[in-house]
Amino acid sequence: MKTATHEINGITILSISGNIAQESVAVFRNRFSDLIERKKLKIILDLGDAAYISSMCLAIIVESKNKLTQVHGELKITVSKG
Repeated sequence: MKTATHEINGITILSISGNIAQESVAVFRNRFSDLIERKKLKIILDLGDAAYISSMCLAIIVESKNKLTQVHGELKITVSKG
């Protein structure tokens, strides 16, 4: 799994490529936690180049969405190919 972030007009785009497998869970969770701690509350998760997503990583997406909702943030997901 590779991750990249960039910001456009106050919206943070977290792009994921490759497999988001069990061994990537900690890294994936830390990426979201870091963004939320830095007050990046509008996040687009770009999964267009992700080949596989484990169920544990799906749980992290839901967990992160819930955290963002509690602080009046937003999480959107896109799967369009870059």
